[in-house]
Amino acid sequence: MFRHHGLSWWPHVINAAVVAIVLSWTAIRAISVYPEVEAVRLPAIAMLGLMVAQLCLGFLASSPASCGDETPHNPNCPW
Repeated sequence: MFRHHGLSWWPHVINAAVVAIVLSWTAIRAISVYPEVEAVRLPAIAMLGLMVAQLCLGFLASSPASCGDETPHNPNCPW
């Protein structure tokens, strides 16, 4: 959406933060309440790992190096 000028990039960042908080709380709760149940613990750890990977990809995509130097003001860059 925001790449096609439909939305700015702030709603995407805010929603990503909300999802990260909810996923973190869910996974940590599952690990702390059911540490002995492997069918709960392993997916919770995998969920945390995938979330960290997704957040790293998002941070890399918003870095200044990903904006390119084609134009003086690239609308896809937040700065």
